[in-house]
Amino acid sequence: MALISNLAAHDFGYISTATLLMRTAGTLATMEELERYPRQFYDWYDTLTLLPLLPRFVSTVDSGN
Repeated sequence: MALISNLAAHDFGYISTATLLMRTAGTLATMEELERYPRQFYDWYDTLTLLPLLPRFVSTVDSGN
């Protein structure tokens, strides 16, 4: 959601290209740190520790599988 929101803010002129790139890089760097179940993100993470919340599961509906 953050990625598309930042892109929309850029398209509407609310943020600069530099800000868009900085925010996108930060989001992708954080996503790289998240624990995954073979290539799939878990549904919920603690925003402070980045650990998956219990019970750990991957939603087949949300992941498009």
